[in-house]
Amino acid sequence: MWQITDDIEHLWNVHFTGLPNWWKWDRKFEKELNYNTLTKIIENASQDFNNKTREFNLYLDFNSVFN
Repeated sequence: MWQITDDIEHLWNVHFTGLPNWWKWDRKFEKELNYNTLTKIIENASQDFNNKTREFNLYLDFNSVFN
């Protein structure tokens, strides 16, 4: 569940998981990384709030594109 806040005092860290090194990207990646795939990645994203650092973390998982 996405958490929306009007508080702009907190930073957002975006973590991209499941991405190989850029030199391993191939045409399959180009073909599969489209609007629908990005929509699914965003819909399946997770987030948390770190009370210690007072920062949000957003995790985007690209394993579905590369596996």
